[in-house]
Amino acid sequence: MNLSIFGKSLFIPSDVIAAWVFTIIMGGIVLISIFKYKKLPVIWEFMRTTNHRKIGTLYILFGFIFFLRAGIDALFIRSQLAVPNNDFWVFQFQKYNEVFTTHGTMMIFFAATPMLLGLMNIAVPLQIGARDLAFPFLNAVGFWLFFTGGMLFNIAFFLNSAPAIGWTGYAPLSTSLFTPGVGSDFYVFSLQISGLGTIFTALNLIVTIVRLRAPGMKFTRMPLFTWATLITAFLILVAFTVLAIGLYLLMFDRMFGTKFFHGPDGDPVYWQHLFWIFGHPEVYILALPAFGIFSDIISTFSKKRVFGYPAMVLSIVLIGFLSFMVWVHHMFTVGLGPVTNTIFAITTMQLPYQLGLKYLIGYLQCEVV
Repeated sequence: MNLSIFGKSLFIPSDVIAAWVFTIIMGGIVLISIFKYKKLPVIWEFMRTTNHRKIGTLYILFGFIFFLRAGIDALFIRSQLAVPNNDFWVFQFQKYNEVFTTHGTMMIFFAATPMLLGLMNIAVPLQIGARDLAFPFLNAVGFWLFFTGGMLFNIAFFLNSAPAIGWTGYAPLSTSLFTPGVGSDFYVFSLQISGLGTIFTALNLIVTIVRLRAPGMKFTRMPLFTWATLITAFLILVAFTVLAIGLYLLMFDRMFGTKFFHGPDGDPVYWQHLFWIFGHPEVYILALPAFGIFSDIISTFSKKRVFGYPAMVLSIVLIGFLSFMVWVHHMFTVGLGPVTNTIFAITTMQLPYQLGLKYLIGYLQCEVV
């Protein structure tokens, strides 16, 4: 089947058509079940809600669904590596590159991050005594932007246009010179849309924690998960904005003929800088909330105050700050020179000290318990 999209002709093979048919049939079965068991009012309520707990539930639900999709991709990857170069296996060559790309992108942007955002949506207002987030409607907009970006990314598979540029989208491979198809455009647009929703949610969390704390809930009394959420929201605000800049420049390269990342006046290393200024803080966007979860669980179930609370808070703040000082350690082989590499090697070595401090305090906390 031939299909024209973005002015380009696409050939859709039979396996993709089969996936379309399967999805339509299963979707019909689900809709019939919804009407039969009269669950439609509940679904309609969740679609229209601005309640922080329901939106948090939606984040976790769809994050888990996307996680399952990414997990299936992981099984395809391992199966192909276990039985390589067989004609019967679908995921060979370019198809393998596609499934490798969708796995990494789905896991980072559409599974891990939204599930943590969902937990923040649910827990933070309850921990600080707020009725809801500061901007409930903006919270809903943020979720639906994430959902739209995730669905757009998945639609690429059904159009036989899944991106094949790795989850990092390295230039010049991701430019139209080397990947002229629309697969990379799906990558760019889906991350732009979902990233905007993530930025909205981060702004909402910052305002909520700073302005809507209950009387008596001072910064020095906030639970560590709320502290971790506050620092994570600042990381998101900066890191996802930098990623958005890189994606817009890549979009202009692909669609409007600019040459930011290739050509005589461009440089693919620019993309690496922009991506890893986002990519390394993303590690701590995922890790810091987990640190807060561990600390709150231990202190709550032991019925004891957090041991070394000021040091724990300081450690979270310093980890967030230092996470923006080390991105070049992902680029030691691109030829930036010994001085630059040395500076970033030194800053990189500061992070384990902060992590070690936090783990030491956590160990001592367990010993005190």
